[in-house]
Amino acid sequence: MEPVATRPRVFVTVGLLLAGCSGGVVTEVGAGESSAILNQNEEDRGDPAVFFLETNSNYRCSAFLVAPQLVMTAAHCVKASALGNKPSFDLFTGYTIFSGKSGRHLKVDQPAILMDGYVNDHPERGRDLAFLHLKEAIAADHIKPLPVSRAFLPDNFVGTSVRIVGYGAQSLADDNSANNVGTRRVAVVPVKSASASYYELGLGDRGHRACVGDSGGPVLQRAEGDAEESVVGVISFGDEACTVLSAAARIDRYLDFVDLHVPVPEATEDLATTPADLGQPEAAPTEPAPATQP
Repeated sequence: MEPVATRPRVFVTVGLLLAGCSGGVVTEVGAGESSAILNQNEEDRGDPAVFFLETNSNYRCSAFLVAPQLVMTAAHCVKASALGNKPSFDLFTGYTIFSGKSGRHLKVDQPAILMDGYVNDHPERGRDLAFLHLKEAIAADHIKPLPVSRAFLPDNFVGTSVRIVGYGAQSLADDNSANNVGTRRVAVVPVKSASASYYELGLGDRGHRACVGDSGGPVLQRAEGDAEESVVGVISFGDEACTVLSAAARIDRYLDFVDLHVPVPEATEDLATTPADLGQPEAAPTEPAPATQP
């Protein structure tokens, strides 16, 4: 799934840029270890709330259901909405796009809702979150929405493991890497860093990480005492070769935006308080931050 140092680039699958969506952001990276290690991510026929997302701008990403009529993804996957264009979005619920019988197509009836302050083509500056509104609600007994965490990540979060799910490529070894995008896969990866400046999580190891097409997919963890996993991040960007770490937007730093659109469970309303030492996210910086390895 993605980053490395040098200048960040988009991770999409528009023909296929790289790390995140088949159209997302990445940092440029030179030739290095083989990307074949991505094959260690396992095919996933579970996680029905995670969808394949494709736009008429040829972006291919991942997305996930957070309410009966609401889907969450990365802002750079649906950025055409912010450019004044009239994009169309196709969401597919099956585990692979190579078998139409594995799922169904969902229609979006409104322009994408991007987080204020998102800088186009610069997910590494943060705020890489967006929502899509479905034309029809999905019954919970058919596909249950993923719960979104309202708790702030603890100080010892780095070093724990999370689960990442997406439709990203498994090999960038040839020019047909776009053909690898479209099958839902899952991996358990370590949390390498938790940035308090750009509010990102650095994820992955030599054997598992995100790649092209994974942008917009959920980062999941079951907190101690919780009965189920919840979303703590959204896969955002990484390096072109998918050989270093992946980066994800932290949910806990953007709760103001999330709470505007995703219903807050009564039991967690009291958890959405901001630590005094970090405060709420500031306005997006006007100058790009140097891309550094998470």
